[in-house]
Amino acid sequence: MREIPRRYLTFHDRHKGLSVLLGLDVGTTATKALLFDLEGNVRASASASYGLISPQAGWVEQDPEALWRAVVTVLRAIAGQLQPGQQVWALAQSSQGGTTVPVDAAGQPTYNAISWMDGRAQAEHAELRGQHGDRAISHKTGWPLLAGLPLQHIRWLRAKEPDTFARSRYFLFVNDFIGHRLTGELCMNPADASITQLLDIETGDWDEWLLMLAGIRREQLSPLQPSGGAFGKLTAEASAATGLPAGLPVINGAHDQYCAAVRRGCCWQSPKTWRSAGAAAWR
Repeated sequence: MREIPRRYLTFHDRHKGLSVLLGLDVGTTATKALLFDLEGNVRASASASYGLISPQAGWVEQDPEALWRAVVTVLRAIAGQLQPGQQVWALAQSSQGGTTVPVDAAGQPTYNAISWMDGRAQAEHAELRGQHGDRAISHKTGWPLLAGLPLQHIRWLRAKEPDTFARSRYFLFVNDFIGHRLTGELCMNPADASITQLLDIETGDWDEWLLMLAGIRREQLSPLQPSGGAFGKLTAEASAATGLPAGLPVINGAHDQYCAAVRRGCCWQSPKTWRSAGAAAWR
């Protein structure tokens, strides 16, 4: 029997068993990584847990460096499980949302990450609610005004930690903090951006009025890019830390729960529908 010319083989046939895809989820209490083949079978997995920090009642923080160490641990574990001939084609990341990581110009944290579970910004929440009410915020963001989300975290830092606020060149979140450590690039996905209460979900862009309420400028947030595309490549430093090849494409993912909803087959709705439904639910 004549051998089938390689050019007639499908992409799947050519790469079956050799090319793999890597998923990374930086969650609230643990970071997980899964290695998949092109048929969706799990070929390797790893996880690393970390704790929460509660300096006083109602406060919930995390050490950003602990999150990064967990990422390094799971990616190095995956790299150690690669089989001969296997090639990782891309790394896609998801993460917890609504956790704020202020950093300096070099990307180094200026404060612990303030968790989405944190409740310290009650005074800032009451002030903003008294001035504008829930409707104005929920109309733009699809979320009710909540003390535990980044809009209020940033306002709390500005009011209560002015030195930290002044030293913070960027206000990142878990997904773009880790993405920057992996690639040296800043990038925010729409799903995580929507949870910050700094995004207008109808325009799909950072909102100037919400930024004004937070007291920050647009350039202090990561640029927005659609989920599903590569936004950078693994740097030499990240490669040395993780054991994965430098230049590996890193894909802009989404919030972990949003990703789970897509995987479960939940239907897509337009931003206008999100806004209407979210605002109506909280009126």
